Amino acid sequence: MRHLFIINPSSGKGKSLSYIPLIHELFDDKKDQYVIEITKYPGHASEIVGQYIKDEDFFVYAVGGDGTLNEIANILVNTNNALGVIPCGTGNDFIRSFMHSKNYKNILERTVNGKIEVIDTAKANNRYFVNIASIGFDSNVVYNARLFKKKKFIPSSMSYLLSLFYTPFKFKSIPMNITIDNITIKSNNLLFAVCNVSYYGGGIPISPHSSMNDGILDICMVKSCRLFRLLRCLPKALSANHTNIEEVSFYKGNNIHVQSNYEFIVQADGELTTCNDMTFEFYPNSLRILKPQ
Repeated sequence: MRHLFIINPSSGKGKSLSYIPLIHELFDDKKDQYVIEITKYPGHASEIVGQYIKDEDFFVYAVGGDGTLNEIANILVNTNNALGVIPCGTGNDFIRSFMHSKNYKNILERTVNGKIEVIDTAKANNRYFVNIASIGFDSNVVYNARLFKKKKFIPSSMSYLLSLFYTPFKFKSIPMNITIDNITIKSNNLLFAVCNVSYYGGGIPISPHSSMNDGILDICMVKSCRLFRLLRCLPKALSANHTNIEEVSFYKGNNIHVQSNYEFIVQADGELTTCNDMTFEFYPNSLRILKPQ
């Protein structure tokens, strides 16, 4: 098997580039062939990986954030290639699902020498996601976080948290017509999250019991409530203590459809789109990943 490293140079304010000499050093003592490619624009990671895996199988490493991971995963789903994750982004939520600490020491070597595990994925309309896709308050949090991230005086790591407390003052609930398998729901919602893993937004455990290989998607739905109550409940979400809040409901399903008379922002692994009709589909055992030692 050959190794392909896809490096997003903008991730972690250049931290991703620091892995280049470490990759060379690691493979000095190995007979394996490896290639390093640096992305130059959004969508470039998908293009690079698509070209390499045409004729051969690779271990493909996303050296960047969850956006880089999403681009590469969309090419590797239902192939014999395997995806490794070297976290350099702001959120790094995917890797939290199988590493319960932020101890990323020797993560490069541990991932290259890791074991293959097969996980579930899902689609939001025509695009795969491996973490969480959501509509409403949290997708607006992602949108506003990107605005904060552009401010030089705000640390990147604080952008999600600041957006989390800023967005409630700007966001209004969305009337949704929802179908979860055979269940139909009409509700004004602040949030509707379809979860393949537990964490998003830089470590928020929105769906504490989700698993990437349990054969089903988890849905967290938050009905409309007053601003003051929402602000009181936010700290509970940060510590996974929101499951008993009256406005919060959890469901499980494999085919989910959301429609509204109003346009809404959808985020899937941090990638944003705007629409008023969204279908989520589940794909079990569809992506091979390299789990770090």
